[in-house]
Amino acid sequence: CGVQHFTTAPYQPESYGEAERFVRTFKSSMKKSQMEGIAKSEALQQLLVSYRSTPLPLSNKSPFELLHNRPPRNTLSLLL
Repeated sequence: CGVQHFTTAPYQPESYGEAERFVRTFKSSMKKSQMEGIAKSEALQQLLVSYRSTPLPLSNKSPFELLHNRPPRNTLSLLL
């Protein structure tokens, strides 16, 4: 059928680096939460909320904002 399977990202090698960086951030966050005695499910929720509400440098909008076309409602937005 002429299908070629590539296991790496040859045309965008920087994308693999971004994935590795996120894995490193995820692991360090989970380790810190574990040392503080926070449950894994709670730590995961905290990580995802903070990751999804942090603005991206390229678009200056958070992933939540790009997906839902409105700013996220979190603790900081409730204070403001």
